[in-house]
Formats: sequence, C-alpha cells, structure tokens
Amino acid sequence: MKKLIAIMLTLIMTLSLATAFATSSITASDVAEVVVEPTAAPAATTAAAVEEVEEEPVEEEEELVVAIIAETEEQTAELEKIEEFIKEAPLAEYFAEEEFAEELADKDLQLDEMVPMLIENYEPEMGELTLTVKFDTVYEEDDPIYVLVALFDEEGNVNWVLIDAENVTVTADGSLSIKFPTELLEQMSAAASVSLAVLSEKPAI
Repeated sequence: MKKLIAIMLTLIMTLSLATAFATSSITASDVAEVVVEPTAAPAATTAAAVEEVEEEPVEEEEELVVAIIAETEEQTAELEKIEEFIKEAPLAEYFAEEEFAEELADKDLQLDEMVPMLIENYEPEMGELTLTVKFDTVYEEDDPIYVLVALFDEEGNVNWVLIDAENVTVTADGSLSIKFPTELLEQMSAAASVSLAVLSEKPAI
C-alpha cells in the first residue's frame, strides 16, 4: 500500500466522509475486504484427474490521502502574481475572468490564507468529503468569507473554483468546515497541484 508522509504546516485537517458515501451500497471499505475464493476442483477418482486452480490475486485498495503539504512552486508563483496585482488593483478584480467573478465583484477583499493540498486515490464512489481546517486565522460565524480552490496544470496554469457559501461553515473554535462536491474532488485529484485559499472582506474603518 502506498504510504505518504505529509508535512503538516500550521493547520490541522480532519477528514470525514459525507453521509451519501456512508450509506452507499458499495463503499471503499467493502471493496478492500472482498476476497476472491479459489474455484473448487471437480470431484475425481484419481489425483491426476483433479485440475489445479490458481487463486487470482486480490488488488489491494489504496487508501485515500488528503493532506496539507509543503509550499509548492505553483503556489509560490501564484502568490507572487497576486501580491503584484493588488498593488495596482483590488483583489476581487484578480478573479474577473473566472465564472464566479460576479460573486466577488465590488467587494473589498483580502487574502487570509493559501495552503497547498494533496489528494490521492479519490474515487467518485466515495462521494462528497467534508474537511475541517484550522488556520492561523480564527474565524467567527458571521464573517464574510470565500473559500476557493486553485487547480494547477503541468504548465502552471491555474483554474480557480469558488466553493458555494452553503458548503462552508465556521466551527466553534474558529476553524472552517468545508464540504467538497464530487466533481470538484475529481478535478483536484487529476490536477498537477492544488491550493486552498480563503478570502475575507476587509473590516470597515
């Protein structure tokens, strides 16, 4: 089984599977426990008449890996672009070409957090995943926040995805509970690298 040591940064991530996965007829755990029994040999009066049947090996299910990892080159480059951009224009305009641009338009935003993520061995049958992420920033229930995922390809190009506000909640200790839909998880799993970012509206002066 593939083992991976993730370098944990300043946040703690707890992983829980969504209810849809837990109640599905076939889950990842079910598949991992399936054992292929050898075919029974036919009855015969002599040993020579018994055909040898080889047991087919069972492919071991690889574990789902979700982790916060060390800084990636793609994220470092993207952060530098953002830092240069906001010297001349509002942060919201950085996402002007994205599908969700209207949801951020005219908002006075700041980038609170951006961390690289790793997701491996995800299968669509697992359904949605909910991650609780504790950042250095401690959030409050009514804070206007926006959680985005950056999907990088092999050339370093990025596609930003805004997670629906209804899928983001603030926990009692100021962490963020984030529900990732299946389609987004598939995109994250296929991307060359992934980052998770949190934007918030600047407090009024």
